[in-house]
Amino acid sequence: MTVSQRKPVVIDPEKIVQKEIQNPEHFIFRIIAAAKDRGRETFLVLKSSTLNKFADGLIEDSLNSGNLKVVFIRMDTNADVLFDKIQELNRPGLLGKLFRVTAAEQINRVLHSWYEKRASSTIAGAYVEHDELVVQSCDLKHYRVRFDDFAGLSEIPKGQRKQFRIDEAGNHLFWPGRNVSLDLDVVRYKVDKDFRHEKDMNALSDYRDYLGRAIRKVMSKHRITQAAIKENGGPAERHLYRIEHGEQELTPTMIDRLSSAHGLSSREYIEELIAACDEIAEHDAEAMCEE
Repeated sequence: MTVSQRKPVVIDPEKIVQKEIQNPEHFIFRIIAAAKDRGRETFLVLKSSTLNKFADGLIEDSLNSGNLKVVFIRMDTNADVLFDKIQELNRPGLLGKLFRVTAAEQINRVLHSWYEKRASSTIAGAYVEHDELVVQSCDLKHYRVRFDDFAGLSEIPKGQRKQFRIDEAGNHLFWPGRNVSLDLDVVRYKVDKDFRHEKDMNALSDYRDYLGRAIRKVMSKHRITQAAIKENGGPAERHLYRIEHGEQELTPTMIDRLSSAHGLSSREYIEELIAACDEIAEHDAEAMCEE
């Protein structure tokens, strides 16, 4: 695939942002939707005041292309006017693709994250709602975390919680003057079970030969018996035996059951497993040297 084939298309009928985009050579700019662009990732840029003007043509064509990723709405009206216009359009497929924009840096951040294939791991925007921080990734997924769920965040006074910033690349958000920041991986690990399991299994992948003994070592540390493990929803003895002898994988489900039986979070349990694996590996290495 050539560089030209990989270039996303930015449809900007009113030429709102073309001069504000960094590295414009990474994108193809158009004022209409073109049939030849149907295989490319497509982004639409509109003003909130003229949204309806393009409803019957451009928006419909873009939605039908099947590859429309984000509709940037440059806010030049208040939010109520925008939502009224969206309701008038009666196009449910549009709602999940809207991204309200107040500065060109937001469009740059989202577009370049897609161009560099990191949209799912980059922060597009965020807002505070009651006692929650809502973080939006550049692929427009939303993740909600409670301020009280993070030690650093819980210490931020409520009146200052909206005073965060997002770095230019979207790698993290932070509160100026405070040693507090969050990246999207930390947020996703907290709320996205599938993402958490993937990260957990990657962390354990280098310790496969030690996991069975590490499980026993953590049990011993917590003075928990196999009977207690089973009573608290953990796996049966035969499953632990198979893991120890390389006959069965340690799955995300089993990690959840083991961590719960130990009274730990999955992250805490995995950290203890890794520490136990390191100790076992070091002991084995020393034993080999003595031989």
